[in-house]
Amino acid sequence: MIVCHCHAVNDATVLDAIAGGAGDVAAVGRACRAGTGCGGCHETLARLLDAAAAVEEAFVDEVVVEVRPSPARPVREAARR
Repeated sequence: MIVCHCHAVNDATVLDAIAGGAGDVAAVGRACRAGTGCGGCHETLARLLDAAAAVEEAFVDEVVVEVRPSPARPVREAARR
């Protein structure tokens, strides 16, 4: 889908810019020129930025760390026997 008609930038290109570190509309513009023309796409760019941030946040929330007991204590106790 074309997001920026002034520069013929599609949503995939914008999402690539966001994945590359563009965190706001101005940074997206510097990365791929979207939003640097008439400004009519700024709202769409902001929505894409928000959606990408929500996906990243949801991914981080799903990361689970499994904690296992350290084998050092049983090994030390076995060595003392």
